[in-house]
Amino acid sequence: MKFLQTYKRLDNLCRDMNGIGITGYLEDMERLPDGERRVPGWKDDYLQLKHYRHLRNRIVHEVNADEEDLCCAADTAWIESFYGRILGTNDPLALYHKAITPPPVFSQPAVSFQNDLRAADSSDSNNEKPASMRPVSPPTAPRTGCALWLLFAFCVAMFFLSEFFR
Repeated sequence: MKFLQTYKRLDNLCRDMNGIGITGYLEDMERLPDGERRVPGWKDDYLQLKHYRHLRNRIVHEVNADEEDLCCAADTAWIESFYGRILGTNDPLALYHKAITPPPVFSQPAVSFQNDLRAADSSDSNNEKPASMRPVSPPTAPRTGCALWLLFAFCVAMFFLSEFFR
């Protein structure tokens, strides 16, 4: 019964991920036609999962199918290993999403820390901070809002109305 218990554990994990189980995991793999090209071992994992789902269905639904006759310890070990790969985000779907997601881009600072230190040492005699160490005020956005424009328009209108009714 070790195979069936291990399979159910993996099925529950997949159900937590996709709401369906191993069948849903396989369907997700089928929806990604370039998965085999992007992830090494994609097809092998797909075929193994299909095989183990078939074994599980035979054990559960066929009258004379027995787990001891259909499975071995290596089958249980593979399922446990796949379970661990999902938890470690090292399974085919996780690897696929890592492959299609571009890595974050980190920009290099314009002036290195060492240059800042050298500039600070040389400017100590002048009591002036180097340009790279001076505080930079953030760019300010115009603070004129809609209310200010309405007030201006009201004042102009009142001026013309007062001139008109004189």
